[in-house]
Amino acid sequence: MTRPYRVEADACLEAFVDREDAAEPLTSSEVAEAVGIARRTAHKKLEELADRGVLASKQVGARGRVWWIPDDHGVDLETLIAQSATSDGEEGPTDAESASAAENDG
Repeated sequence: MTRPYRVEADACLEAFVDREDAAEPLTSSEVAEAVGIARRTAHKKLEELADRGVLASKQVGARGRVWWIPDDHGVDLETLIAQSATSDGEEGPTDAESASAAENDG
C-alpha cells in the first residue's frame, strides 16, 4: 500500500471496519499496516482519536497498547467520523470520571 503524504486521524478508523471480529482490539502496528502509514504515525493518530473520545485504549504488557471503538457508541463508522469531525477538541469527562463523580455525589 502506498503511504499518503499526510493522513488525517479519521483515516485510522478504517482499520476498525470490515473485520471478522469487530470487537477485537488492534495494535498501532496493525492499524499502520491497514492504513499504509508508519507505526509511530498511526500511534499519534490513534492517541488523537482517543483524546477526542472516538477510541478507547489500554496498555498491555510493558510497551504494548491496544485500541478499539467503544461498544457504547452504537453508531456506524460514517456517523462516528462525522461526530469526531464536529468535536471542538475539548475533552469532557471520561466514563470512569463520570461514574466516580456520581459515586461521590451519592
